[in-house]
Amino acid sequence: HRRLSEIARKLEIHVVEEKLRHRLRTYRHAFVGSKAVDYLVGNGYARSRAQAVALGNRLLSAGFIRHVHDDHAFEDSYLFYEIIW
Repeated sequence: HRRLSEIARKLEIHVVEEKLRHRLRTYRHAFVGSKAVDYLVGNGYARSRAQAVALGNRLLSAGFIRHVHDDHAFEDSYLFYEIIW
């Protein structure tokens, strides 16, 4: 659980964007799933994109991240997520 918290903190620092826009809506302090996957693989938290998605879903299940509308699991795609503290 502590490691997941550390990973969530790293995502908050390196992946979260101040503002994301989609379909005339603005999401503040959110991040794109595929960019998080890039970060997780590129920084050694996962060895593959599939492992990064599994890790993202562990973060989601543990309550560290959520889809902005709570209607998607973590995916390697252009879906928006936010960190929950």
